[in-house]
Amino acid sequence: MIDSYYPFRLATKKHKEFSVHHCNRSTYTFKDCDGHRFVCELDCFTIPDTPITLNLYVCKFFYHGHRLSDNKYRLLTNFNKPIRVLSTCIHIMYHVFKNLDPFASFYFQASNSIGEQRENNKRLSVYRKICSRVFHPVSFEHRVNSDKSSYLLINTTTSEISAFSNRVVSYVEAMENDLLGP
Repeated sequence: MIDSYYPFRLATKKHKEFSVHHCNRSTYTFKDCDGHRFVCELDCFTIPDTPITLNLYVCKFFYHGHRLSDNKYRLLTNFNKPIRVLSTCIHIMYHVFKNLDPFASFYFQASNSIGEQRENNKRLSVYRKICSRVFHPVSFEHRVNSDKSSYLLINTTTSEISAFSNRVVSYVEAMENDLLGP
């Protein structure tokens, strides 16, 4: 089931600003087998002060029908296809790593459902299972912050990149609130 995902396409690319941080947002879309449309946003931030270009991609996704809601990342659809939808988003990240940016690292937060506590929520446990199968631990260091229900995949494919893994972690910690912004 985890290897099963929906076909996706790049819909738009645009520049965004989060307080003092700048990023490029790539918006991917896909439809489930019943025609429900989903949106996966990848915000690309460049890690400063590194001799090579290291990018951190922040992944957010939602059902297109919830796009106008302030809670669009938290709302459930009841379409009963969460694994395949999530698997598609993870495969979009993998596509970026394999085809566009071999130095990419990734970050996302498991949004809590309305009425659910933020810490170590249900979505985080699902994310862990899928990411561990798609992103091999030899190529990516998996860091989980249960208190914030966040997941960081640090690219370690070469020694040149892994030398800067602490810089990636520091960058995430310094701007975590901005990373999860609008």
